[in-house]
Parts: sequence; C-alpha cells; structure tokens
Amino acid sequence: MIFIDNFKNLIFYNMLDPNKPYILTAEGYAKLAENIKKLEEELKSIGIKKGEAAGPSSDWHDNPAYEEFDNQERMFLQRQASLKERLLTAEIVDLPTSSKYVEIGSTVQILLLKNSKEQNFTITDPEMTDPSRNRISYQSPLGSTLIGKKAGEIIDLPTGPIKILDIRI
Repeated sequence: MIFIDNFKNLIFYNMLDPNKPYILTAEGYAKLAENIKKLEEELKSIGIKKGEAAGPSSDWHDNPAYEEFDNQERMFLQRQASLKERLLTAEIVDLPTSSKYVEIGSTVQILLLKNSKEQNFTITDPEMTDPSRNRISYQSPLGSTLIGKKAGEIIDLPTGPIKILDIRI
C-alpha cells in the first residue's frame, strides 16, 4: 500500500458527525448488528467475572478486582448504547449501479499530482473500512471529498492536488 506524505491522515481518519445521517450498506448493517451481538456476549462474560470478584458475600466495597470489572462493564454498556443508536438511526443505501460519480461502493483511482503516485480506494461505510485493503469510509476526509465527484476532476487537498483517473463499481 502506498502512503503518500501526510496523505495517510486524510485517508483513514473517520469523522462521526451526529448532525449527519449514519449511512450503511446492507453488508455494513449486518456487520454492525454482529458487533453488537459480540459485545452483548462480552458483557455477559464481564458480569460473571464481576460476580466472581465480589465473592459469595457480594463484597464490592474496597475490592479492586470488582471495581475493575464494574468499570469495564460501564464502558461496554456505553459502547453498546452507542452502537445500538447507530443501528437504529442508520440509513441503508444500495451499492452504485453507475460509475459516473463517486458513491459509497465506488472504487476510485486517483493520482497525486505533486509526485505522480497512483492509488486506488474503495469508498465504504464506516463499518466496512479496512485500511489494509484500501477501503476508506465516506466519513474520512478523503472519502467525503471524493463523494459526488467525476472522473477527470482535480481536487485540492492539504497534501496537494489529486486527480480522479477512474471510477469503477
């Protein structure tokens, strides 16, 4: 994978904006639901460990092991609530049927004009982001900049101008 100068930060940083809809593909929705299920299983395990740490007398006062599991449980419950909120408010989108514009699901070939390096990225929903496979979120700075653009457009970025060479579905 080619990482170009400070380009890495534009590619992989996810920005969650609570004022914008949380958009998912059907695959991303399923993955989020699966992650919530795994989190619920982990919560059960933490609850058991918390009970074991308290002991038969349910001693939680001045019990560091109990307090640690209690803190973990609270953290997991907050994460669970956040994920469930995303799932409930998500907008499900279809994958693109045309390569005229960059959309969620498009693979975009770009050229960094200052050093003539080419890179391909697939624009995904946040649940399907995978930097090792050049899958970037539509919420990342680069992903959000590319959405709606056409092949041939030149875009000025803080790291330098890029040109969209090709859009594939």
